[in-house]
Amino acid sequence: MTTPGSGSKSRRDKGTLSNTSRANSITGLIYQDPFTLLSCSASGGLIKVWDLRKNYSVYKRAPVPLHVLPHPGGSSRNSFTSLVLDPGRVRLYASCIDDVIYCYNVATYGKTPGE
Repeated sequence: MTTPGSGSKSRRDKGTLSNTSRANSITGLIYQDPFTLLSCSASGGLIKVWDLRKNYSVYKRAPVPLHVLPHPGGSSRNSFTSLVLDPGRVRLYASCIDDVIYCYNVATYGKTPGE
């Protein structure tokens, strides 16, 4: 049990993750170039594109990505698990838990795969 100011957790609480923290975990990160980072997570069905030149710590609200690439289907199984770029860094391949690998054009950041 944690007491105010003690900063320690009980033995029962150590090493456990809540369902919320598991659902919000980052499952894939890849650099498109030195200034652009792409990320996906275990929830939401979104691939986010971040501009690393932007200082997100100065904002008082949640950071807003440069682009968002949504999962194309209406399935509840829309979590992306990993990201891979082709050698030309134009096509992003995103593996999803719906057993499909989607291909996005990251030169144009088209919202649907194959654009």
